[in-house]
Amino acid sequence: MVGQSLLAQGRRAEALQAFTRAAALPGESDHVFQAGWRTGRLQFDLDEPAGADRSFTTLLQRFAKHPRADRALDDWATQHYEAERFERADALFARLVAEYPASPLSWNARVILAESELLADRLGPAREQFQQVAGNAQAEPGAAERAVYQLENMARERADWAEVKRLADLSIERFPAGAYRLEADFARAEAQLMQEQVAEAKGGLQALLARQSEPAVAGKPWFGRVFVRLAEAALREKQYDGVTRAVEAMQQWNPESPLLYQVWEVQGRACKNQALFPQAREWFAKAIESPQGRKTETAARAQLLTADTWVLEKNYENALDEYLKVDIGYDFPYWQSAALYHAGTCQESLAQPTAARKTYTRLLTQFPESEFAPKAKERLAALPKLAGSARGTQP
Repeated sequence: MVGQSLLAQGRRAEALQAFTRAAALPGESDHVFQAGWRTGRLQFDLDEPAGADRSFTTLLQRFAKHPRADRALDDWATQHYEAERFERADALFARLVAEYPASPLSWNARVILAESELLADRLGPAREQFQQVAGNAQAEPGAAERAVYQLENMARERADWAEVKRLADLSIERFPAGAYRLEADFARAEAQLMQEQVAEAKGGLQALLARQSEPAVAGKPWFGRVFVRLAEAALREKQYDGVTRAVEAMQQWNPESPLLYQVWEVQGRACKNQALFPQAREWFAKAIESPQGRKTETAARAQLLTADTWVLEKNYENALDEYLKVDIGYDFPYWQSAALYHAGTCQESLAQPTAARKTYTRLLTQFPESEFAPKAKERLAALPKLAGSARGTQP
């Protein structure tokens, strides 16, 4: 083929002309089909997406029943997808599913369309579409594994750890050498930890940690969380030296890791549990002030726990300041409502019943469904009797 020879010589403009001429030849030969396909691909390579669209449109009008028409359509869609023209790509992947439903390529198209639903925050349709792929025995294995992986991520976002564990086990059983095997291993260990299966979780996490010298493992964006979860496992077992070892290992592994703030917060909790309050506050401050940790939910919790350390030292003025920072500086209702409740108890301890009343009322107004709302109502009802006394609650 002349076009192929010119392309091999780097003469892309002349190759395009040759492919275009060949694609315009009469008949339905494979030579003409290939020329039309190469025309469209080369136009994409030359950053001519509009021309490529015209070429692929013509190609698939002429060769809709060609044995590789589904592959050409998938390639067309993929070129737009890789160029981040997602709306156009979705339209073409949807066409692939509609026109070639029996094609093995249609399964990957279905997953991509479900991912678009997920990105648009249409969680119900996304979950349903992923389940349709994951649960179909005829689905292409790579697409099915990816669908299970996405369902696993959705379950993690819901904190449905039993479902995360089920899906991770399913992925490991069905795809033992799959592209997402490492992710499934980590998901299973993480779910085990969250379900208080600490020994099992530690075994899985340590197995992953043992492979940190492998770039394909340590290069995963989530790998830093292995250290964080190991620190949390040690904390749950009150093995505080183990927490410190996990922190030190993570800092040695990657002193620039964007996830360090998470393990610092765990170290702060370990110090707090040992009544090492000044040290706890130092670790919490590192997490709060970290560029990556700033304004995250981890930082909100660290801010509230900082306040707790002051309460435990009966320094209610400092505690009050720190609790109020949670409500003012963060956008996480659970931690904000908890902070407001404890701020109110500090104000009671400081003999500030009027301020406490305002704080509890603010909690009930801003977070009426919070688990702290009933407690705030009880404190409000008791305030007239508590005026002038100093009664606080421990965090």
